[in-house]
Amino acid sequence: MHYPITISPPLMLQLRKILSLTDQDTLLDITAFGDVFIQRQVDVPNTNEHILYSFTDGTITDVSDLVAEHGLPPVSLDLGDQWYQFNAQAMLNDDGLTLAEGECFGFIKPTFEGGDYGPHNIHTVKIIDYISDLLPRLTHT
Repeated sequence: MHYPITISPPLMLQLRKILSLTDQDTLLDITAFGDVFIQRQVDVPNTNEHILYSFTDGTITDVSDLVAEHGLPPVSLDLGDQWYQFNAQAMLNDDGLTLAEGECFGFIKPTFEGGDYGPHNIHTVKIIDYISDLLPRLTHT
């Protein structure tokens, strides 16, 4: 089971503003759990870094090495469970939890703040609300 997130133009504008993205930044993908992949052009010609804003883990991480190995997000099953949590998506689908446009699965109590990684701690939430709430609490790794 895979719930791809459609990034509509209004959602893109809101995300660019909330994440303080510049013209050198490209939003590559959002996972069903609200994690965001950004490609950032850096000063070295023809060089990009790839940043994962993980609202699941509570981190902002350079994943350029993994992108070099597995390809740009969205990737298929190579990193499916690590990045996209396909197993969790299947479990939630089996429990009848689905996503509407502009929604993602969110942890009621974030896992990086001691919340359980289980269906009783997951609900559907507006992507913008979830990211806005958790972004100030992410740490750079």
